[in-house]
Amino acid sequence: MEIIKATIQDIPAIQAVAGEVWPKTFAGILSPGQIRYMMEMMYSTESLTEQLTRLGHHYLLVKEGDEYLGIYFI
Repeated sequence: MEIIKATIQDIPAIQAVAGEVWPKTFAGILSPGQIRYMMEMMYSTESLTEQLTRLGHHYLLVKEGDEYLGIYFI
């Protein structure tokens, strides 16, 4: 298992992990519409590009082999 600092090239991996985790994590407290809104607001390609390039946000990806297991925002 390894932890890597995400770059622009890792945006699809961030989106894939968030797409798996968010609906399962928040289904009990957010409506499907709210989850879609949050996903678009926080994890769209445009939003992630801005976060990683202009806003100075950092994402860490947890990877095992070819599979991404998790993300962590710092």
